[in-house]
Amino acid sequence: MNPTFMNIDADFNLNYYKRGILPATMGCRTYICSNINGPEGPARRGNNAPTTINLPRLGIEAHRDLDTFWSLLDERLNDAKASLLHRYSILQHLKLKDLPFVAGEGLMLGSEGLGPNDSIEPILKNGSWAIGFIGLAETLVALTGKHHGESETSRHLGYDIIQHIRDFTDKTTEETHMNWSCYATPAEGLSGKFVVQDRQKFGIIPGITDKDYYTNSFHVPVGYTISIPDKIQVEAPFHKMCNGGHISYIEVDGYPTPQTIEKIINYAYDTSNISYIGINFHLRYCKDCGTSINEQSHICPKCNSRNIQGISRVTGYLSLDERFGAGKAAERHDRLSHDGSHTNTYSNL
Repeated sequence: MNPTFMNIDADFNLNYYKRGILPATMGCRTYICSNINGPEGPARRGNNAPTTINLPRLGIEAHRDLDTFWSLLDERLNDAKASLLHRYSILQHLKLKDLPFVAGEGLMLGSEGLGPNDSIEPILKNGSWAIGFIGLAETLVALTGKHHGESETSRHLGYDIIQHIRDFTDKTTEETHMNWSCYATPAEGLSGKFVVQDRQKFGIIPGITDKDYYTNSFHVPVGYTISIPDKIQVEAPFHKMCNGGHISYIEVDGYPTPQTIEKIINYAYDTSNISYIGINFHLRYCKDCGTSINEQSHICPKCNSRNIQGISRVTGYLSLDERFGAGKAAERHDRLSHDGSHTNTYSNL
């Protein structure tokens, strides 16, 4: 597959750099720079609260009728907006003294000059209210029969869907004079929770509810064979749309060399509008002697111990293998590398 390169404002961070604002992320998802109520930039700010839309359910309920899908999506966007406005109405009653560390110590933008009994509303005004989504790949399968890694038509529909969410949050920012953002939800728990609920409601639907997880945000399915350049080009345009946070992963087999990592990063930087990328590989070591293990053996080659520890990426951070939730463990089991081997290094965990 050779995806059409979409040069959608490739330097979308440049606008901030030129004004001395250094865009950054916290973990893998909090990325906010614009601010309708104060200084721009990510410093001392974050997403106050995210709410996530189950996109695959909307795709299933639409029965391949796009008009129905867009109507359902608008309903859910308004539901998400209402839920976050309700949360705002509750949180604004908190006082500075209720948050003695993050607010009382002046760590949050908007806390300047507040007394112990003052409302934290100025802090909330500087943060973002994030509307997230999960399972774009399964949504596209429900609507078109193919996900965005398989079909150019599906890919452009995927861009339209996420841009629609972003347009809604931009409009809501202007209407409410609060910061709203489109959020590529990492879904450590929801990846498994939503699909279980949908399987109970709709049964097993091939390509949609037949796994124990929904695909992370806008990602190409982890078990789909795709090259490193193609994956970067397919996913990169979503980064600009998801101004509440985003990440793309590249899975490689074994321990990559520094030169391999540099090559991937340079390609993403030079040819796409990708903003945040993670390079995944499985770390394993012997807990008894500390020897690094670069193969799928369950026995240490140095001391013959079976006390082997594995570490892999959950979403934006590393975790011990045994600490993955059920949905993410199932997703990891299906991951194929994006280098030439397209191997699965997690299947025997």
